[in-house]
Amino acid sequence: MRFSQMQQFGFGATLLFTVLVMSAPAKCASASERFSTIAVTGMSEQSSGVAFQAVSDSGHYLYAPVINGQGQVAFTASVAGQGIGIDNDQGLWVSSRDGSLMKILHEGDQVPGTDFSLGGFSYIRLNDSGEIAFQTLIQGPAVDLTNDLSVWTNAGGSGLELVAREGDPAPGSTLIFENLYLEGLSESGNVLVSGKGASPNPVSGLESDGIWKRNVGEPLQVVALEGEPVPGDSEIPYRVGSTVLSGSGDTIFSTRSFDEFETLWRENASTYQAVVRQGDPVPETSLFIDSASKAELNDQGKIAFAARLTDQNGTTQRDSIWSDRSGVLAELPYRSGEMAPGTNGLFDDFQELVLNNSQQLAFVAQLNGGDVDPYDEGLWVENTEGDLSLVAYGGDLAPGTDFPFKGSFQSPIAMNDAGQVAFLGRVIEPTDSRRPRSATGIWATDLGGNLHLIALTTGTDEDYYLDVSDDASDPDFRLVTELNFGPQGFNNAGELVFQAIFEDGSSGVFVSTAVSGDPGDYNNDGTVNMADYTVWRNKLGATGIGLAADGNGDAVVDAADYIVWKSSFGQSAESGITGVQVPEPATWLILGWVLALPSVIRKSRSISW
Repeated sequence: MRFSQMQQFGFGATLLFTVLVMSAPAKCASASERFSTIAVTGMSEQSSGVAFQAVSDSGHYLYAPVINGQGQVAFTASVAGQGIGIDNDQGLWVSSRDGSLMKILHEGDQVPGTDFSLGGFSYIRLNDSGEIAFQTLIQGPAVDLTNDLSVWTNAGGSGLELVAREGDPAPGSTLIFENLYLEGLSESGNVLVSGKGASPNPVSGLESDGIWKRNVGEPLQVVALEGEPVPGDSEIPYRVGSTVLSGSGDTIFSTRSFDEFETLWRENASTYQAVVRQGDPVPETSLFIDSASKAELNDQGKIAFAARLTDQNGTTQRDSIWSDRSGVLAELPYRSGEMAPGTNGLFDDFQELVLNNSQQLAFVAQLNGGDVDPYDEGLWVENTEGDLSLVAYGGDLAPGTDFPFKGSFQSPIAMNDAGQVAFLGRVIEPTDSRRPRSATGIWATDLGGNLHLIALTTGTDEDYYLDVSDDASDPDFRLVTELNFGPQGFNNAGELVFQAIFEDGSSGVFVSTAVSGDPGDYNNDGTVNMADYTVWRNKLGATGIGLAADGNGDAVVDAADYIVWKSSFGQSAESGITGVQVPEPATWLILGWVLALPSVIRKSRSISW
């Protein structure tokens, strides 16, 4: 594809393409272009002068930094410096889009009105109002391992408030909280937690899992509890799970009764609706719903889930995706046995779903049939017209690398309301070895549907560096060894926040704007115009991740990126330019860069262009 786009520029562009394929320098991402550094090991913390030590130092996505619609980033970090010890080295910070940092809480801070203090922080949630919820371990008199875990929020305007704590009575039951997990924070400030009661369930004799919700201005209330029937239902569940809290405060969850009867529920303001039950007939067929899983709920209260359908004998007939986004719950045309767009295989099993507030669906699925590997997965997304297109597939070349995607995509998949998706994936180095080398990366689509590499770990025969300095005149390249990205890491503006861990043991939190704004807006000012052409011309020949003029996300600024700019310039309604001749790049410009390329390649592999 890239070659065919260059071909129209003649010999110079073809030679450019050939030389780029033959060379394999280390790839670099520069914080001075489409990356910004929020915090990194060694950076001074503004309010106290201590230095950041480990920034979001857990590799699990539940501990990943989060970003809201205002571009605010919340993250945890440890610090080092005068007066800092093991009991007060953890903190929780929020940054603004302009880069300013504000410390929200610090380990050892006294909780007003109590005799205990806060410990470390995890499971952070941040809504568009800037309200926050988190888990923490408290410290103080009479605090031990049975009652130190707690969930807090500042939503509602009353300051920091306790939502739930281990060792406290679990509302709506005779149980005592034993384990707690923060499940979500809504845009209205509602907080959802799941937990386990330490006392045995009177029905099952087992410890009981449950779901509780705290609405703003109200005490914590039980939503569902194992051993207790859902209000208005006669079935007694022994399992409650698959919990999702929407931005509007609705909750969905699943239950399984002792006779193995499954139900998917929706709850709003203590009103319950059975969305689908095991055994429900499928309209206009002789099939029945056997199970519903991977449910998603958007802020409009629309639901999507994967269902397994059986005949009257209980034999599985197909898997499919269902949604009520049209106003009526119905099976969508995404079914096992149907042709998967962009491949010659058939859908088989649906792995993960995302439904955004524009009613667009994205999902991961395994395929079978044709010549596809039955273990390979693909990621598909709907556009605004409802057409389904393939974003990435196991075995296909991963943009920005020389290697194919490994067969599976790591959860979770993030999708914003513009229909852009972002995900963690792996690339694998083709080899005859039984243990081929691989690397983990973050990819995201721009508004034109082009897939861009955001960051990549070292693991293949190429080294990947990130410039953690915001000063282009004083770069600080560090070798990336681990990446962390979560479902709240991608906002509607296309800004993406992630954590990187480096070979020297340092770590940091960074925001990429590589897929924010219109394709071709190379100076990121909201308009595709002649200034962006100048950026492309000045960057022609640059290689690296996140380059300002890399319009198609292949880590090379070349003639293909001119095509991206030219196409967007012609379609830009906000450019305010009419009757302007779009410049064509002169062959001498491209050829001149090609002739200079040998001296470029001889330079250090750690230089970002």
